[in-house]
Amino acid sequence: MKPIKQLEESDTLFKMGFKKQFFIIAILLVIGRNDLSAQTLRATYVGIELGSALQMGNVERTDLHGLRLKNTINPQIRIIANFELTESLYLKSGLGLMTYSTNISFESYSDPVLIREVPNISLGLEKEIVKSGKFKPYLGFDIFINSRPKMNSIEINSPEGAKLIPASETEDILVHQASITSSSSSFIIYLMPSIGINYQINNKILATLSGSYGWNISEPLIVFDYSSLRLNGNAHSFQGSYSGNLFALQVGLRYRLK
Repeated sequence: MKPIKQLEESDTLFKMGFKKQFFIIAILLVIGRNDLSAQTLRATYVGIELGSALQMGNVERTDLHGLRLKNTINPQIRIIANFELTESLYLKSGLGLMTYSTNISFESYSDPVLIREVPNISLGLEKEIVKSGKFKPYLGFDIFINSRPKMNSIEINSPEGAKLIPASETEDILVHQASITSSSSSFIIYLMPSIGINYQINNKILATLSGSYGWNISEPLIVFDYSSLRLNGNAHSFQGSYSGNLFALQVGLRYRLK
């Protein structure tokens, strides 16, 4: 029996739908920048941030020891712009890409599934705690909106059972009844506090390091409910989810335009 295909990669994300979403987001950033130009801005920075996001798997209920949802690490990249509103207070906007993934595992066996990049947009504030010197720690807060990654919702009702994950013949976990429910929201909305530090390389260039926590206030990313599992003739059940919450670590460079 073939293992269950829990999720499906979205090949269309790099076609017209992806380009259209990215184009709309870019227009919104340009509009926001034009509105800001009417104000007296003390400094303007543009830059790039690279990093990874830890997506957490949560087990709500299980009676099968060793079956779990692994935490996954997903790369991300963002183009950012900072506009100084008052001394040491910045309006920060961003445009980027981030991947999602899941990984259900049993003992030494696992089934990692990668969902390809989805676009995101963010807007927030950044406050430098220390203004003088080369090292400038700061606190930030963003509203972060990701396009929802394409994932399948699945219902299973199989008298003979379907294999849960690729495993040896002696370790097959057979699923008889289950549901895998993915978010139906068009977007994933995060509230994202952050803490970081800027390092002044010269009068034009800043190096940055930051950590942030993304709290998903929309629907959970995906929920696994295996109500009837069998292993070696014994009945079990399992329920878990990826809420979409994440921890992110970023490094970057910013260039001062004015």
